[in-house]
Amino acid sequence: MASSSSSTAAHVLPQQKYDVFLSFRGEDTRCTFISHLYAALKGKKNPCSTCLVALLTAIEQSKISVIIVSEHYGDSRWCLDELKETYGQGVIPVFYETDPTDVRKQERSYAIAFAELEKRFKDHMDKFHTWRDVLTRAANVSGYSSQNRRHENELVETIVEDILSKLNRKLSCSTKGLVGMENHIQQLELLLCIPAQDVCFRTVGIWGMGGCGKTTLADVVFHLNSSKFHACVFLANVTEESEKHGMYHLRIEFLRKLLKDRHISIDSPSIGSSYVIDRLSRTTVLVVLDDVSDLSQLEFLLGEQVL
Repeated sequence: MASSSSSTAAHVLPQQKYDVFLSFRGEDTRCTFISHLYAALKGKKNPCSTCLVALLTAIEQSKISVIIVSEHYGDSRWCLDELKETYGQGVIPVFYETDPTDVRKQERSYAIAFAELEKRFKDHMDKFHTWRDVLTRAANVSGYSSQNRRHENELVETIVEDILSKLNRKLSCSTKGLVGMENHIQQLELLLCIPAQDVCFRTVGIWGMGGCGKTTLADVVFHLNSSKFHACVFLANVTEESEKHGMYHLRIEFLRKLLKDRHISIDSPSIGSSYVIDRLSRTTVLVVLDDVSDLSQLEFLLGEQVL
């Protein structure tokens, strides 16, 4: 996820690709709405590290741009330049404590901001008119407004769901070249009760000879649906890894990923310890165990109570 607030800060995803580019005026929203939105996106398993990158590169490599249009967004030519560069990209405008009509028509605070910009850039009126155009265009895109929400957390949750839905649709497009994959995905999601219903647990096995696409199918379903769960683990090569390092080592790695705790170490023969149960209480979990060759491996990793 990449973000900017007139300075050039970006959060890099694997392979230098970004899921989301956030454009916002820091003075308006950095310590309020943006902090909540960023935390929610990061909590949806968007691994990121912080580094400085070229702004245009960050925008170009982002799949979706979220534009937080606040009261004084129009005061910043940096924000307006960012908005210009997102043209032609998937854009989600969020009108935070400002009326979309004021943005569209450049009224109230935006009238003041553009009057000042017109003075400062009187020798570069082409740039000035471009800013007006992109701002009007952004205001005409269907987006979200904080004025329609009583609680900020509801707005954040709705935006995150929309982002994840759009990202998942982009990912699903990559399966079109896989013959019959979409039908198998739908069947598997139905078996797993996705979207989640009142189900305590559901175990589904994919059986077949090597090379028939079991891992590919499981991987696609996992990535399409992982954002809908609080915790997710894809444990690859179970049989091979257990032969190399032993099942105790594999279970510890599994629990570390599941509980997001690199220091956990459970030597008990049973996975159903009160510590693990307490940590996972009221938590939705999606687990994929790849290349399982024996039922005892499932029992050791998951516990007999879920099989």
